[in-house]
This record gives sequence, structure tokens and C-alpha cells, in this order.
Amino acid sequence: MYRRIAARFAPLGAAALLSTASPAHLKAAPPASEAQAFSWGSNAFGQLGHGHENDISAPQAVKLPHAAGVACGGNSSAVLTADGHVYTFGAGGNARLGHGDDIDTPNQSTPQLLQLVGDVVKLEIGEYHMAALTKDHRLWTWGRHGCPQIGHDNANRGYPNEIKELSGKVKDVACGRQQTVVVTTDGELYVWGYAHEGALGLGTREPVFRPKKLVIPNETFESVTCGREHTFAITTDKKVYSWGANDNGQLGVAGTVRYQRSPVRVTSLDGLGVVQVAAGDYHSAALTASGEVYTWGSGRDGQLGLGTTDDRNIPRKVADLDGVRIVHIACGGGHTACVAEDGTLWVFGRGRSGQLGRGDHLESIAAARKSPIQVRLPQKVHAVSCGSDHTMAL
Repeated sequence: MYRRIAARFAPLGAAALLSTASPAHLKAAPPASEAQAFSWGSNAFGQLGHGHENDISAPQAVKLPHAAGVACGGNSSAVLTADGHVYTFGAGGNARLGHGDDIDTPNQSTPQLLQLVGDVVKLEIGEYHMAALTKDHRLWTWGRHGCPQIGHDNANRGYPNEIKELSGKVKDVACGRQQTVVVTTDGELYVWGYAHEGALGLGTREPVFRPKKLVIPNETFESVTCGREHTFAITTDKKVYSWGANDNGQLGVAGTVRYQRSPVRVTSLDGLGVVQVAAGDYHSAALTASGEVYTWGSGRDGQLGLGTTDDRNIPRKVADLDGVRIVHIACGGGHTACVAEDGTLWVFGRGRSGQLGRGDHLESIAAARKSPIQVRLPQKVHAVSCGSDHTMAL
């Protein structure tokens, strides 16, 4: 079953200027040169990068030196090193790892270097594709043949190919299940891919095979993030817009509409100074400039951190984190992770595959941590990323 798909690197230290998912103005101290990537949780596809496919319920170091960023999505992962190189691993079908593999390629449990031109500052992982943003504002995509979310018609889709019409213009990128969304350097939005459940925000159901401008009048945007089939965009003056699937209230707007085909403003977040939005399969979270976390959407596994398993369609503050200044957040298939200013890591939600990193035996299928708990790591945490049922930290 498909779970969490969107992911991104960072913080990336000095190279993080383009990484709006973990804002440069609100983050833990940049990782030192000896920074290490850690992973834990489900490992059925080798997505933890340890050379085997056994689940791990406590953080374990990935054997790559000088890590500068981590990314998880679905059952795949990536690590960025300080020299701008990217290593991908995990589920390898549909050429999603970018190594020219055909659709029958087995899983890769050992990180493999991605052949890509330019220093990567951000990488997004979709269900069937990935996208990489380089320091010079160029965007590269790869993945499943014949799918519109790739955004180009190059026959060699198993390797990174540049989106030429946006060359030198991309500021931010996000990948959903089968959609890609971009913010340009002048604050415009472009979308392409499948339009299931309104995922593209264009008001239609038709797939889009090349970048198409999504116009929201009188707004200039700075960042985007995608969940399974829903999307958020943050304006330069910190307003939040959402569109797409809303079965569990994951768009953060009042009412019971199942999907929203055109962007709507999340007015309940107005005035809070939102600097980051994270999106999972069916839930979402927002981080404010003051370090507070708000959550909404599906609460089935306790992933909202509100002490219940109820769904919420309006953002609500995670009160149990009061007194802890959060600087970075991530949402997975059914769990949420928060990095604090003091380098501690807090998690809540589904944990039966070990993705909460508590170090216990794997939890039962009914297990849910409905309130934040702290994960113990040997180093201070600078950033976190969540996949379907696994987690990585830097």
C-alpha cells in the first residue's frame, strides 16, 4: 500500500539557501563537517541504507562520510554529502533511484552515487519519480517511463534529465504521489503530472505533461510542499494556500469537501508567521516563526500529536510541545517528527515498524503514540525526514 511520498533534504548548512523546506532563518545550527546520517524503521526495500533489509527500531548510522542532508519518501531514501553529491537507495523499481535501472531492478540496500551535473541543494522523492534542484536553480527529474510527473519526454528517463523550459529559474520543488510543483525565482508556481483529486490545482482532471503555470492572483510564492495528493504553497508574506485531496481534512480548511481542484487559502494559519509546512499521506503540519507546531488531517495513528486519534480539518497547536522551540518538521505515512532548537528529536504517530526509533521490539499493528516522545541519538539533530514507515535524521 502506498504511503508517504514527498521528501526533501536539509538543513544543508551553508548550501541551504534554496532549501525552503527547512528555512535558513529558522533552523538548528548548521551541521559540522563530521555530521552523520541516521536511519531507522521499516527496511523491507533497503531504504535504511545499511546493506540489508531487516527493520531497525533504533537509530543506526548510515556509513557515508560528511553527510549534509537526508531525504525519505515512500520506500526510498537519499543522503546529500558536503561536496554536493547525492546517494540514493531503497525501492528501485520504475527507475526512481536515477541510476538508469529498468522497471525490474531490485531494491538497493547500499547507497549508490547519483550521476548528476551540479551541486544539489534539494531532492524530492515521489512514488514513481524524483526531482533534484541544483545550486544554479536548475531542475532535474527521472523515474517511471510514460508518466507526466517527469515533465519531459526524454526517452532516457531512468537518468536525471533537466527541465529545460525552467532552466536557471527554479527556487523550490515538491513531489507528490504523481505530481510535481515548482516555485520559480520570481515567485510563480508551475505544476505538472496527474490531476487526481485536484492535485495540480488547475481546476481540471486532465494530466499535464509539461510545466504549466498555476496562477493565484496578487500572490508571490516562496516555497511548496506535497503530500500524497495534496499540496501547500507559502507566499512571501507567510500566507498558506492548499489544494488537492481532502478526505481526512488534510487541506486545513473548514467543511467536508473531499477534494479541492483549485487553490484555497488556509485562513486559520493567517497571522501565525508560518515558515514551513510538511505534508504526509493524509495529514499535515505547520511550523511558525516562534517555534510552535500546528497539525491537522488524519489522526488515526496519533500522528497529529494531540493526544487523540481523531481527525481534524482545522490546524490545532501541539500543546505538548509547549516550552520546546521547534525548528524543523517532517510528516510520514502515519508519523510526524520535530527537531528542536536544542538538537533533540520528538516523534509521534504510527510506530509498528520501528519508525519512532524508541529501540523497542516492533510494536503491534494497533500501536499509536498520540503525544510527542523524544528519540535518543548520540549526536544533536539538525534535520529530519520521514518516509512511509521509516525515518532519517542528520
